[in-house]
Amino acid sequence: MKKNIQLYLKSLLLVGLIQACLPITNPTQTSQEPRSQKVFTTANYVYERNIHTVLLYPNTAGDRQQDMLKPAVNQFNQRTPLLLEFDELGNSYQDYHVRIFHCNFDWQRSLLNNIEYLNDFNDFLIRDYQLSFNTKIPYVHYQFELPPVKLPGNYVLAVHRGSDENDLVLTRRFIIFDNKVAIEPDLDISSNPSFRDRNQQINFVIGYNNYEILNPQVDIKVMIRQNYRWGNAIANLQPRLIKEFQKILEYTFFNMENNFPGLNEFRRFDHRSIRFLGFNVANLTVTDSLVVATLQTDQPWVGRPYVRRSDFNGQFVVEHYETGRGMLESDYVATQFSLKTGETVPGEVFVVGGFNDWQLNPENLMIFDELTGVYFTEILLKQGIYDYFYAFKPSPQSPIDIPYFEGSYQETENAYEIIVYHRPLGGRADLIVGYKAFNSTQAR
Repeated sequence: MKKNIQLYLKSLLLVGLIQACLPITNPTQTSQEPRSQKVFTTANYVYERNIHTVLLYPNTAGDRQQDMLKPAVNQFNQRTPLLLEFDELGNSYQDYHVRIFHCNFDWQRSLLNNIEYLNDFNDFLIRDYQLSFNTKIPYVHYQFELPPVKLPGNYVLAVHRGSDENDLVLTRRFIIFDNKVAIEPDLDISSNPSFRDRNQQINFVIGYNNYEILNPQVDIKVMIRQNYRWGNAIANLQPRLIKEFQKILEYTFFNMENNFPGLNEFRRFDHRSIRFLGFNVANLTVTDSLVVATLQTDQPWVGRPYVRRSDFNGQFVVEHYETGRGMLESDYVATQFSLKTGETVPGEVFVVGGFNDWQLNPENLMIFDELTGVYFTEILLKQGIYDYFYAFKPSPQSPIDIPYFEGSYQETENAYEIIVYHRPLGGRADLIVGYKAFNSTQAR
């Protein structure tokens, strides 16, 4: 009975949140966190609950949906800019500014001054904004093309309101690389026999024949990322073998330092249209003020045989099926997720994916309904196609456990990136001198 009451209250909370955002007349009331409690972070983070659908991707001026699936990565001196997009629920424009910060390998801010990595003053006004058209929930859509930078490396952009740099709205990571070294990946089954059927091992070689590295053991740092996630990236790998005459660094390990769980192919739903039921959508309820999409009830996939399925490797695209103008005409839909477990599990259950940067918060926390044996949550999402997983968190201190519900298989198709950092002699910051993106099916 207590669980049912919690479920009911969560639904009321979502409806209240939507109503509270229409319209926004006082920007000081929109903060998810009081201004005094907003602490700058170099992680991807949204500070205000009425900010939704944050995207940062290379704007090739081609297929926008394909661009959205790309990570926030760009080549140094590349003419294709990175494009920031986000929505603010309501119908009032806010005066938003962008600042950009250079960071080291560990995502701590570097010692570089603004003038060392930017050509312009580090305060950019977002001038491109439009009000949504013909949507039940109005919103203002903002977009901003990032300026070019003078140096490769890790970067974080911060959006703040007006002239107050402490009134933060969101932060977003991106990287700029300048390939000075060559990276050759080799994906293999795990060297640990106990994990060979469920892990993927990333071996690789770095060649620096045309680039000077005085002390590779100290000067070179490497990061490996799976499916564009920073939270589970592998860092601080040291080369197992240095071939000085051939200018080669070998990264092959036998203690699982370079292992990722293979996981499973992502679950997916499609609610680009509210006129018919898209993939994995069981029901649509359309009122004058809100659209509710109830997804098919999911089952745990752990223990089942691996099945190859097409996915976006955890990402999502925004789209309006009927008009093709998703950024301004896609509505925000109360999307209901359900996972049938039959009984409670010894921890918390969340819905995660690229749509929420894999973060755990009250919005994607699931509540167990004892009458149906189902975990349930409702999340406000813009019309589109979304990948997602169910994640288990045994305790507040433990990391999320995705294989708990989804299973893990070495055959799974995953996206990987290897990022190589170097701090030159006398340098004051880590620079990205190598970047390699590859698919697990391509590197075998």
